[in-house]
Amino acid sequence: IERAKAGDGAAAAEIVERYQRRIFTLCVRVLGDADAAEELTQETLIKALTGLEKFDGRASLSTWLHRIATNACYSRIRSDRVRSKSRSPWPESGELPVPSRVQGGADALDARRRRHAVGVALDRINAEHRVVLVLRDVQGMEYEQLSEVLGVPVGTIKSRLFRARAALRDAIELLESASHQTGQHTERETR
Repeated sequence: IERAKAGDGAAAAEIVERYQRRIFTLCVRVLGDADAAEELTQETLIKALTGLEKFDGRASLSTWLHRIATNACYSRIRSDRVRSKSRSPWPESGELPVPSRVQGGADALDARRRRHAVGVALDRINAEHRVVLVLRDVQGMEYEQLSEVLGVPVGTIKSRLFRARAALRDAIELLESASHQTGQHTERETR
């Protein structure tokens, strides 16, 4: 950090290399749009590197970068440039944790369906819920880090996470119910 502050390009490149993927993953999960996520990742890293003298070290660099990225996502959502119709489904690009056992056949298909259902449901909950779920459950941040990134007390983080998980569960159940009804309807029509 000190080398980057002093203008060392290699140090700045190391910061970009180390954090670029995590920032992109956060942005794509929150926005659901890879192009917008790429743009915000770049904006976040440029803002951080050009404003590195503002980094005071009270939080980790990772936390500071996630806060910048989260604020950028909220700004993008507020500006309404990302519409729900242009949102892509939960990416299946390998960014998700890989199960410890190899899945084959029906297991793999079922896992893919569940992952897709979670992605669609995630798209249907509000941005505040998406952010806290992605930061905690996808990126594995601790409550204290989340508190720093989002600028709210740990107790608020815990209640937001509880509400976010409930909202996600409700959205998944609604999707499954609709899918089940459609499946029954299709089954009756084929008879």
